[in-house]
Amino acid sequence: MELFESGPLLDEVDLLVFVHIPKCGGTSVHRFMHRLMGSEYLNVHQKLVEHGLTGHIRSQSKITSIGGHFGIGENPAIALLPDRNLKYFSLVRDPVDRFISHYRYFTRSPKSLLLQQVPEVAHYSLREFVQFMRDKGTSQFNVQVYMLTGRRRFDETARISLQKNYVGVVPSEHSSVLFERLAGHFGQPEFENIRENISPEVDNLNLDDDSLRYIYSVSMEDLKLYNFVRVWFARSFLGRLGSGADQSAKRPHRQQP
Repeated sequence: MELFESGPLLDEVDLLVFVHIPKCGGTSVHRFMHRLMGSEYLNVHQKLVEHGLTGHIRSQSKITSIGGHFGIGENPAIALLPDRNLKYFSLVRDPVDRFISHYRYFTRSPKSLLLQQVPEVAHYSLREFVQFMRDKGTSQFNVQVYMLTGRRRFDETARISLQKNYVGVVPSEHSSVLFERLAGHFGQPEFENIRENISPEVDNLNLDDDSLRYIYSVSMEDLKLYNFVRVWFARSFLGRLGSGADQSAKRPHRQQP
């Protein structure tokens, strides 16, 4: 991963694929890419897949980047854009912050299927929501590792996949750096970035230790991924900035209580 540095990794890339992991700031990336690239960027959402993805792609004169809620190699537009040398990019998020963002979405958004099916979740506290998810036995955890690498564990094979297939994986709290590099890569270094649908980073909303232990225990692989990306990001990018680097890079690693 070189975060859109010029060189062999990007010299022959003609299709950049954004892996949009839910609740990691991906909506801002979609909006930014649409404003930056216009019709050359395609957000492959489910309705488009169901109602004419093939025709839509054929109607576009040039597509140089795509994105969507699809893991590595799973975006259906890839098969419709053959013979492309592609690389991926993405954002990752602290598993606890991501869980809290899910809590806000599931209990407040009119689009939430969970809220439609179980209306009482609208009145749940965060602690009650943790207990609900625990009882439900949800599969919403370690999604980040799986979507980025196709692996269930963040092992050596997963790390090699990141280094081989991605030009950048950035902690969500540093998404502005991703926007700057994307704008520079596409020849518009002064392009204004945009942040939408971003819930603030939080300090666990006073989660009790038992709830924290549960979230960590079921998200350990995502935690390993997040910490790996943070260390790589700090060393490869923020380290070049010297003492003036973003202080949020000093945020301590999450550790299981």
